[in-house]
Amino acid sequence: MQPKRIGVSLAYLLEALTGGFYIAITRSLAPLYFAAIGMDIEEILKINLLAYLAALLSAPIINGRREALVKGRFKAKLIAFYVAERVSWGLIPIATRLTPTILLLTYTSSITLTLPSSILINSSLMAGLNEVEVKRVYAYRGALSSVSSVVGQLIVVVVLASTLSLDKYLYLYILASSIGLASTILLLPIPTPNPLNRKPREEFVVRVSSTLIYLSLMLSSSSIMGVVWAPYLMIKLKAPEYIAASLGLTQTLTSIAASLYWVKKPASSYRLAVLLTSPIPMISYLLLDPLAHIAIASLYAFSLTGVNLLACFIFAESSRDIDPIKASTMLATAYALSQVLGLSLACLSVKVALWVLFAVASLLAAASSIVAFTAIPELTLLPKSYAWMYSRQLYYLALTSYSYTAIALKSSIKLTTKLIGLTLLALLAYTLHRVLHYMVILASSG
Repeated sequence: MQPKRIGVSLAYLLEALTGGFYIAITRSLAPLYFAAIGMDIEEILKINLLAYLAALLSAPIINGRREALVKGRFKAKLIAFYVAERVSWGLIPIATRLTPTILLLTYTSSITLTLPSSILINSSLMAGLNEVEVKRVYAYRGALSSVSSVVGQLIVVVVLASTLSLDKYLYLYILASSIGLASTILLLPIPTPNPLNRKPREEFVVRVSSTLIYLSLMLSSSSIMGVVWAPYLMIKLKAPEYIAASLGLTQTLTSIAASLYWVKKPASSYRLAVLLTSPIPMISYLLLDPLAHIAIASLYAFSLTGVNLLACFIFAESSRDIDPIKASTMLATAYALSQVLGLSLACLSVKVALWVLFAVASLLAAASSIVAFTAIPELTLLPKSYAWMYSRQLYYLALTSYSYTAIALKSSIKLTTKLIGLTLLALLAYTLHRVLHYMVILASSG
């Protein structure tokens, strides 16, 4: 590897090392913090759903302007989004002391800003390195991020156990955001990606689309668990905060070894990771001993690491053909879509019964497994020809659904805009009428 490419790879790895600490405290601590200030599980689900819905709605805007993002002053744009995201996360404890609306807006901006930051970093990574280097860097980024996350999670557990004051959350968020801002300097060596103008081959588009569906369903399941697992321990099982926080620490420790384990395995070995994820959500609900959840969390992290790495590898391999910027946008959009899907189902499920919430998480993971074992060539249990056939069917189904949804959404936006316009005109006419009425009264009285 050339010295320049070594320097670029090192920059990506060091950014992940510092970023892991920042993410471990800010994002994973949010459900705990919301539970600590008195929110119940349904309220935590709703605030996350609204935030990720805003992020998902921003995805088409970013996708439509993806070439403009990388043309001219790419690093300035990346640093601007990177810094804005970290400042926004740091403001969350302050927003909780103001009004619920300000908290919602701050949390929404924090979640939404992660999308362009992620797209720009991943597109640069996919475009700047070859296929083998990308796989290696993704795996090592995961491992290094987990190492620093361990430090972050340990600090979280110690701080939460040491005092009952809610000020501890403020200190943790300020610390994490400061470390995140300091890592901005590591973005300077990374290259600017170049968009591809050629039309991608159908086989790559179909392959990526199947992977997108598989990943979205699996992440929908994990999004439910990520939001409700720790609050479930605190609220329903009456576990102390540091036990609930230990879930994240355990998963982070496991993912370090899991990243190094999965990167050496052939694609077919990832079937184990896909299989393991389905039953774990329901098992976690049935476990009444909070300490037993620590063990099952480790197994969950082991399987999810494999699931995520496989998807990243497939996207990285296909990025040479479908454009690294587009591949990164799809990867980030899949994450936002999965959060909206998972949290929407969770909001509906929690009104029925708590066990339904965990059952839905298991069912989403099972649906993802079905897609993987029938439509993804690397994982399929069927002949390869059948896998490609099912992949194409999924692709055209997704394309049709997307077109229908886009048309319906566009029509709804137009109708809503017209209704808002008519309402404003009616209010303006009413206001003018009242003003004229009072002017006539004043003139008459004079």
